[in-house]
Amino acid sequence: MKIRLREMQGRMADDGKPSSQEEIAKRLGVGRRTITSIALGEMKNISGLYIDAFCAISGMAPGELIEAEPVTLPL
Repeated sequence: MKIRLREMQGRMADDGKPSSQEEIAKRLGVGRRTITSIALGEMKNISGLYIDAFCAISGMAPGELIEAEPVTLPL
């Protein structure tokens, strides 16, 4: 699963909201490194709580925010 962070930042900027990774981290109450890890695809198990929070601050629906990535089965 990949978070479309750039699209989220663009949507927030279009709406006049601060959209830097630092600002997003501050609004979510997490470290900037967490946002960077998500942006780089390093964080593979993203909590639903993060998804809800990203949706809340960006106004995006989960389907707009999340991009499925191919997986090899069985897990």
